[in-house]
Amino acid sequence: MKKRYWLVIKAMILVICFGAQTTYAIEEAPDHLPLEDLFFAPTITGGDNMVSVEEAGVATLTSGAGHRAALWSSPNNLMDMSEDFRLVTFVNQSSESQTPSDGLVFVMQAKTASDPVWYTHHNQAMGAYPTVGGGVNGAASTLTKKGIPRSFAIEFDLYVNAKTSAAAADAFDAYSSSIGSLQVKGQHIANTYPGSDSAYIDTRFSSGGLLPVSYNTRLQQHWNVQNNLTLSDGNWTKLEVNWIAATAQLSYRTSSETRGYDSGWLQMNPTTIKEQLGLPGNQYAYWGFTGYSGNLNPVTQKAIFQQIPGLVDADVLYVVNDVNGNSIDSGSTIKGNTELEVVLVGSYKGGRTTWKNVDIASLIPEQFEIIPNTTQMMPPGSNDLAELTNLADEEVWIGNQLYVSEKIEELNLTSPKVAVKFKVRAKNQTANVVMTSKFRGSTMIEESEPFNLTIEEDQFELGITTPEEGQVFLNDIEEFPVVFDWRNASGAVTATVSVDDTLIETIEDLQPTIEMVTQSVPLIETFKTLDFGSHTITVTLTNVFNETVTRSITFKKEDTPRLTVATEADKITNLLGSNIHFDLTWLDEDSSLFNVYMKVNDGEEQIIASDINTNELSYDFETSSEDIVSGDYKFEFYVKDDSGHTSNVESITPVVLKGGVYFSDEPIDFQKEELVLGSGVQKVTLSPISVIDSTKSENPWNLQVSLEENFYYEGLFGIKLFAPANFLTYRTEDSIATIDTVGSIIYNHQSLNRQPVVISQEGKNGFYVDITKSLHSGTYKGTIIWRLENAPM
Repeated sequence: MKKRYWLVIKAMILVICFGAQTTYAIEEAPDHLPLEDLFFAPTITGGDNMVSVEEAGVATLTSGAGHRAALWSSPNNLMDMSEDFRLVTFVNQSSESQTPSDGLVFVMQAKTASDPVWYTHHNQAMGAYPTVGGGVNGAASTLTKKGIPRSFAIEFDLYVNAKTSAAAADAFDAYSSSIGSLQVKGQHIANTYPGSDSAYIDTRFSSGGLLPVSYNTRLQQHWNVQNNLTLSDGNWTKLEVNWIAATAQLSYRTSSETRGYDSGWLQMNPTTIKEQLGLPGNQYAYWGFTGYSGNLNPVTQKAIFQQIPGLVDADVLYVVNDVNGNSIDSGSTIKGNTELEVVLVGSYKGGRTTWKNVDIASLIPEQFEIIPNTTQMMPPGSNDLAELTNLADEEVWIGNQLYVSEKIEELNLTSPKVAVKFKVRAKNQTANVVMTSKFRGSTMIEESEPFNLTIEEDQFELGITTPEEGQVFLNDIEEFPVVFDWRNASGAVTATVSVDDTLIETIEDLQPTIEMVTQSVPLIETFKTLDFGSHTITVTLTNVFNETVTRSITFKKEDTPRLTVATEADKITNLLGSNIHFDLTWLDEDSSLFNVYMKVNDGEEQIIASDINTNELSYDFETSSEDIVSGDYKFEFYVKDDSGHTSNVESITPVVLKGGVYFSDEPIDFQKEELVLGSGVQKVTLSPISVIDSTKSENPWNLQVSLEENFYYEGLFGIKLFAPANFLTYRTEDSIATIDTVGSIIYNHQSLNRQPVVISQEGKNGFYVDITKSLHSGTYKGTIIWRLENAPM
């Protein structure tokens, strides 16, 4: 792991303060498609295209300072504007800066015979817009260039470019109040037309005052602005684009379930879209993303795709039937204990390729029980739900999660349909539930429309409370009761209790009740006769109307190792290189051979002791931290016996290993000295600076020093008069490092010595300022940035 240590210092000559960072966790990427042969990285004038694509289909556009990038659709992946289509994509923007820049732009560009396929500008233009530029005091204007021609764009903009004074950067998002209103605020999403003359307002800006300065400046028009968003927190923002060819209706929607944000569907003006994309003359459109990352506040920006226009056209249906095969509509109300048949249907309708490697997933709400041994599949090539094959529960169900994998290689026009059918039973409780399914293929990911049901509680209710589902019982227990809760308001009830389909107990004439009643049946004698392994207890209630409700649970009769791990304290702190000590003790009544396992930080399983032939052991275990870097670690231990039973997992965390790279003496102030104009290069003394590296890493690191902006003297009307770029230097007997806005490395670290590294200010070594006669008498201000580059943790 790499870390960057920022220490920001302001001076007067020099006053010290520290800057803050914000760290966000990166959200896991949603389901997405591979991108092979679907996109390319066009050449960018003036710099490298930094886009990269992982095998998993995640495209990284920018990942460092000054990165510019574009991900553009290949000629075989154009949007056909004569056909309806839907696009689903996600973008992820993450930065440690509180003011990151610049952003991403989704672009659709008409394919024409004369326009370039793609071109771009950098910085606040984010790759899609024109150079901002501007002449000064009557100089020729440079505001004639436009952005990507014949295009429609949706920007994910992290920075507001606003002109507030003549010395500020050219306006692009907003003017000061003296020129126009503030159109965008904070991080925002909006749609634009990069190549349209009417999308920009060009004007002259004057600073006013005794020495007025005039600038050409440009304001970009925004539509459907979503202001003051949080986009750079590492969470994924979903973009959906929908096109209806017959009416030229283009609409889009941006959302983030994690942030609770949803723009709703925003519809574009069909006349404007036809004008901008040259419809109907231009049938096809290139599309993709452009982006830029700022030099001072960089941002990592990624994109993934769930549905690609025209690649595959498919439908997914979520069908629910009652036990008689009658269809139930979404939004219906059912009673508790109702049995339902669920059918998930995926249909291929066409596209440039077939629907390949399709998996089916559906999470059934916890208010339903899956009825065992009812899951079946209609394979591709069949169009009859009667032609079904059985699917084993253990292969496709984990709890209430259905996942049918590696069974559907392809859906095409010859074999267009696949279906999975299973049965569920509603639990007897009142609830509103939503059910969905997702068909995930390598060329298309499609979800069904949400299916909504309301469950109303039924008065005929039964639940087994003891034993619990999957509970394990040792052979030496003295009691084994079966406890169930029930109620029925309509007549007397008969209860039966069976174990492995053998009737054990019958209880007749249980009187009706509207309150829950608890019934207990002792089964210890039956338990003693059972073999080791799994067994099923079934309780059935039958009322006077011959209606029944049945509940079953499984339990296991066996013995498993029981493990405890003793430590000296909850939090173990160790110095790098020392041994880490644990005491392990376990007990198992029916096994005599054991293996002991360990995992560190959820890593690979390690056997730390094998074939131990005793049924009770206290094992003293030590491991060295000699080859481990500093940080917090989680150690997990467990035992397996010769029957394959695994003990409980004992987790010890955090185990702290000390070490790091850090300032042991931080620069906090310059000694105040009177410096005479014209005195030339003068040494100034900064408080001691030293760094400690206790990581044992072999990776070199260095200390870089730079200026946020050159030192300046604040003159009349707040005008900054800057000192020369070589005003501040760090010198040794054989080198001079200029400290300017670019910065210089003043120390390189190569050794594994853990002693403090002192930045020398002895003798001729130290910091110098060049006091020329051209400077003004008074106070010069500046901001110094100290960076520990490539410093390992």
